[in-house]
Amino acid sequence: MSPRVRLAAMLPLLAVAWPVLAGGAPTGAAADWQFSVAALSVHSRWDEHDDEDRRLLQERGRRPGLMLGLARQQGPWTLALAWRGQRGGRDYQGQSNAGTPLRTRSALRDDALQLTLWRALPVASLPLQAGLQLRGDRRERTLAGVGAVQGYPERHQAWTLWAGLRGEQALPAGWSLGGELWLGGGPRAHVDVALPQADPVRLPTGARSGLAGAVELATPRSGGGWRARLALQGLNERVRAGEARPLWREGALVGGARQPAHRLLESGLVLGLDGRF
Repeated sequence: MSPRVRLAAMLPLLAVAWPVLAGGAPTGAAADWQFSVAALSVHSRWDEHDDEDRRLLQERGRRPGLMLGLARQQGPWTLALAWRGQRGGRDYQGQSNAGTPLRTRSALRDDALQLTLWRALPVASLPLQAGLQLRGDRRERTLAGVGAVQGYPERHQAWTLWAGLRGEQALPAGWSLGGELWLGGGPRAHVDVALPQADPVRLPTGARSGLAGAVELATPRSGGGWRARLALQGLNERVRAGEARPLWREGALVGGARQPAHRLLESGLVLGLDGRF
């Protein structure tokens, strides 16, 4: 997403969010801040496909992660900012440029920044909130070399816009059960690649679309406003293939490259704490 498009996507969020930040929501209700921290354990699967939908490679692995969040609620509005980081790797099964089977491992470093605006819906019998989220993802992926096949690093960057719903149902003894559902997508992004036989190159990706959801069980709040949360989260994201780009080495044309279509499937367990102040 270009800076101009990214700014255009943020304007509706910021226009409504400003009264929440400034404390001027029309309801006049007192503001409520919430801080959250959570540990993650995420199983990740990454598939790449050619134009005939034949699988080129698959990666699988489980990685730990950490999530930090800060939110401010005023009246029916809630503005939340969150960072999510994951480290680790996945087992790689694919093929070399010569078409021979290849097994190796990819090292991963993922960071995501989320700005979310929630609005309580006027449905008395069912406490629901509608949300709009702008998400920026940065993923560093390094393939390890095997024998004569050299590895290489790549860095994915993308911005997506998501629309979602969430609800929370009170349970006996102060417990609660909640859930979220998100639909999102974005325009083409890019991948910076440093192939061993060529100069570094920036490859465009195609447009992306995704579906995400979560189910969460929360304990009663303590006298200090703290509660524990246990959640199951899932993500299904698809990215279309990008356009081909030439590969150069010291001014000489050595070939071409294209970022293929890929699909990311994730399922994870989240254990967290949040407190109000």
